[in-house]
Amino acid sequence: VAYARSYEAWSWQAMVLAPIEHRRAGTAFEATAALLFDYRLLDPWTVSAGSVVDVRLASLCALPRGGSEWCAEGRSTERFRGNGSTRAYLTAGSGVVLGESWTASLSVQVPVTARRDFDVAGGVGVEARF
Repeated sequence: VAYARSYEAWSWQAMVLAPIEHRRAGTAFEATAALLFDYRLLDPWTVSAGSVVDVRLASLCALPRGGSEWCAEGRSTERFRGNGSTRAYLTAGSGVVLGESWTASLSVQVPVTARRDFDVAGGVGVEARF
């Protein structure tokens, strides 16, 4: 679910997601909420900032002999990701509109909670609109 509102030079977005991640160690079910703000610095450049919070709802752990079972402590490949664990991140980025149908972006994400999967993450994106 996403909600966005745009004004003359700035906009904001609120998102609620329900990601399901599957890997050989099992499947994780999470709830994620994000709030992002964008500002049109100089046309066509924008800058953005926001926060993301996710909560582990449940884990289905793979068993060595095959099959799987619900587990409270998280999958075997994870540390500190038991049910109920929360992670929060701050994010910042910049984007440029390239013509009517394309946007390019750069972003960085920094965790602000003790539970973290990384120290700093970055992203590069290209968006095409139809």
